[in-house]
Amino acid sequence: MDKLLDFDRRLSGLVAKPAGWDDEFRQLVSSGFTRRSWDPETPVRGVDEVVEEIEAGPGRPVRVSAEHGWLHSKLGVVTTTCTWDGISDDDDVQVVRVYTRYTETWRCEYWQETRAHRPAV
Repeated sequence: MDKLLDFDRRLSGLVAKPAGWDDEFRQLVSSGFTRRSWDPETPVRGVDEVVEEIEAGPGRPVRVSAEHGWLHSKLGVVTTTCTWDGISDDDDVQVVRVYTRYTETWRCEYWQETRAHRPAV
């Protein structure tokens, strides 16, 4: 489980756009990868569209406040609660990523985001 959580953190870190991020992103996701945004107006995106979207915006370091993972054979799921620059301080994003283990490495198959507004108390 620790290796999968490390892998998920690595994938999250690429949103900040460190040098070579796009090549590494393509290596960490499967050829059938899809990402669904919290915004219902945003269509489901594949690898190329996600790379273009990240490339077009500023690098956004992710701040993770919670993470959980589950494994079953060659299937893994990681959920994280996080925030990043450009998202209001009053909102969290719940990210669910589904992974498949291929021989010696994991690949992300699916990435779902849900935006949650934290009410002021």
